[in-house]
Amino acid sequence: MLRRGDMAGRDEIDAEDYVDLSDYSPQRRRLWDVHLRAAARYAPSVYPGRVTVLRTELHPFICAFDPTFGWAEYAQGGVTVKVVTGAHESILNEPHVQAVAAELNRCFHNGAPNKVAMEADASRRSAIEATLMGSW
Repeated sequence: MLRRGDMAGRDEIDAEDYVDLSDYSPQRRRLWDVHLRAAARYAPSVYPGRVTVLRTELHPFICAFDPTFGWAEYAQGGVTVKVVTGAHESILNEPHVQAVAAELNRCFHNGAPNKVAMEADASRRSAIEATLMGSW
């Protein structure tokens, strides 16, 4: 079981201590190392908008059963949870990445990220809108 506190303060993290990487290429293994180091160093803070969490149907036995996966504590605008195909380790692999992409496109099309950013700083509305629209 991987818990954030298990990695805290460690400069060198070996992903293979936490995840079975036997099926992954050396590049993907390095990506896992970077991912876990970043997770160990990250300190979340409150976000004023709404958050959409993409998760898989499988619910690991050892995880918390919070329906928002802990995001409600940080997302002041609420949390939407969307279920996509695959397992946590495979949602960015074919064919599951297609479901993730489709869900992200629906989120972007509905404009939720734009609304929060523009409400946060109305004096810079046109600059924020141009930046957001150019990012996708």
